[in-house]
Amino acid sequence: MTLETDHNEQIIFGTECDLHHFHPKDTKLVVLEFLKQAKEAQYRSIRLVHGKGKSVKKKQAHAILDSHPNVESYNDDSYNWGATIIHLKK
Repeated sequence: MTLETDHNEQIIFGTECDLHHFHPKDTKLVVLEFLKQAKEAQYRSIRLVHGKGKSVKKKQAHAILDSHPNVESYNDDSYNWGATIIHLKK
């Protein structure tokens, strides 16, 4: 799965992904690609920014994280409850 923009550019994530830049219908695709890239880069923890508000994207993301085989655990960012810290399995 490759995540591309409207201009056919591939999105490369580092240790953080900000979902504010994406439509809620794309949340699953974005989160899965973010997790895939993080696992390939052998990151142990990553940060997903989803926003505070009604947290539609947060609920979507947490539903994915709950069952993803590469996710060891996750928790709210202690400094910003509009973000989630994700701990990946080795």
